[in-house]
Amino acid sequence: MVRLQLIFSPLAEAHFAQLEEKMRQRVVDKLRFFLESHAVPEALEGNLAGFYKLRVGDFRILYELPDAQTMKVRLIGHRKVVYTELARELYS
Repeated sequence: MVRLQLIFSPLAEAHFAQLEEKMRQRVVDKLRFFLESHAVPEALEGNLAGFYKLRVGDFRILYELPDAQTMKVRLIGHRKVVYTELARELYS
């Protein structure tokens, strides 16, 4: 099996840095679990088709798989605003 290379966008890095330490660790744990388990991605729909999400409590990690070896985290944030923020980032 191919191991994915994990890349953070500048926006995802900024959001990650703003999280409390406990939530940062939960995000790292979720990403590690996903990368090691080869879980099936949970796809987004509509204007965010082509992106995927991981759930971490009330937070979401939104990412894309640009190729078979890469997972690019685009945004990390609270579920109430993260989808709108990604759409704004993509379409403005």
